[in-house]
Amino acid sequence: KFVGLVGFAAWTFLSSSNPPVMMEVEKQCTMLIAAPQKTETSDIQDLQKKIESNKVEDKTAALEELIILMANGEAYPKMLMVVIRFVLTQKDHRLKKLLMLYWELVEKTVEGSNELREEMILVVNALRNDLTDPNEFVRGSTMRLLTKMKYARILDGLIEPIVRNLSHRHSYVRRNAVMCIFAIVKTFGSDMIPGVTEEVEQVLLSESDISTKRNAFLMLAYCDQDKAVNYVLTMHDQISGIGDITQLAALELVRRVCRASHPQKNKLLRIIFDLSAESSNAVGYECAASLVTLSNNPVAVDAAVKAYVQLLNQQADNNVKLIVLDRLFEIRAAHKAILEQHVMDIMRALSSPSIAVRRKVLDICLGPLVTEKNSVDVVSLLKKEIVKTMESQAKASDGNTEYRRLVIRALHACIARFPQHAESVIFILVDFLSDEDKGTATDVLMFIRELVAHQTKLRGPILGRLAESLPEVSNARVLGGCLWLVGEYCDENDQRSDVLNSILEAVSPLPLIEDT
Repeated sequence: KFVGLVGFAAWTFLSSSNPPVMMEVEKQCTMLIAAPQKTETSDIQDLQKKIESNKVEDKTAALEELIILMANGEAYPKMLMVVIRFVLTQKDHRLKKLLMLYWELVEKTVEGSNELREEMILVVNALRNDLTDPNEFVRGSTMRLLTKMKYARILDGLIEPIVRNLSHRHSYVRRNAVMCIFAIVKTFGSDMIPGVTEEVEQVLLSESDISTKRNAFLMLAYCDQDKAVNYVLTMHDQISGIGDITQLAALELVRRVCRASHPQKNKLLRIIFDLSAESSNAVGYECAASLVTLSNNPVAVDAAVKAYVQLLNQQADNNVKLIVLDRLFEIRAAHKAILEQHVMDIMRALSSPSIAVRRKVLDICLGPLVTEKNSVDVVSLLKKEIVKTMESQAKASDGNTEYRRLVIRALHACIARFPQHAESVIFILVDFLSDEDKGTATDVLMFIRELVAHQTKLRGPILGRLAESLPEVSNARVLGGCLWLVGEYCDENDQRSDVLNSILEAVSPLPLIEDT
């Protein structure tokens, strides 16, 4: 009787008040539950008996089955009153969770019209009680449910307790209260909750919980963008301490505002600049992307490149590395001079075991980014990488042979542009003529042939070292190329003698065919 009287009073209040005329969604899908295969379903009488049972286990099992059936298209409109009578008053936490799912799924309007069903009087009253429940989980989960409600006549009578929960002692309740109000405002407009902007702004200024602060900022940015921008500008000195999720929300607002040529654009860009140097990896990535998008200033682009490089060398996830390298590749097209200053920092990513990351690093750094100024450092680093591929630990790793070929080709490209460094690498490369991998030995041979043909000063030392390596070459094609080189370019008698001695040593002992 008490529930009925209170429900009637709530219905009278909802009917007498004039809620704003808002668009209401007739049907929506906010939850999908797959029905178990090869299971027998109970008929409506069995479900009703279980729900009316005094055992909590029976009620729980029946309500679970009912939710699954309703989520897969069944209506069961007559079960609403049964659930209200026999489940609504239960205090079991599992039942309470299931009841929230049931309220989400149940049809709330009369079939064929937009009028609420009479049973919703009691449901609204129950929800109002849950919003004032001593258990903070019940309050928070109820407001999570209400974010999915699209009926103004249901929500209108619940606005007051929802707003009061903004000052609840528990952050879980406050966080969900903000999101619930945000959902209502987005669906029905700010007129549904008078003074909502001031309430949320006060929460934003006084809140200590990071998630709640972020939710409040999102709502303030939606309701009053100017106040949100003023908040960001006011918090300039403390913005590094408001939490990364709030910083990400602030960055999204700043990007949107700056694209519209806001008068405070320079100050907002300064905030992004400061965040890029002292924030989390996610915020640093977003700051870098924002700086490149919103400004062509060399200082801003340099800060973005530094943030990307820092992320590239700190993150262990290869997918993150590949994404960052893609962004750096895009920057190279428009800001080559800035990226030149960070070539060596980018090439530190060659320490990654991923062949995809290594290949992309070499694609970015080689070519236009290698200049006269940094060519010495680049060649030196590539030499070290080649030596590393010969270590026993590296030989056992996947992709080592392919990586060695990539580095050799990279060295070939560098020496072709800066031949003055050829002498420092050629004698290391000659050792790879005897490599077991045919592709590696062939690449080295092509490299040596080009140097011998064009670097006349180095021709003698190269041919001498090549002659010494002939006994160690095992691949027929590579050996044939080496013999052609020494036969074509050995002009001095001493060199010819050394080559003949090396060949004889390689084929000894003679004769090759024994007499029988």
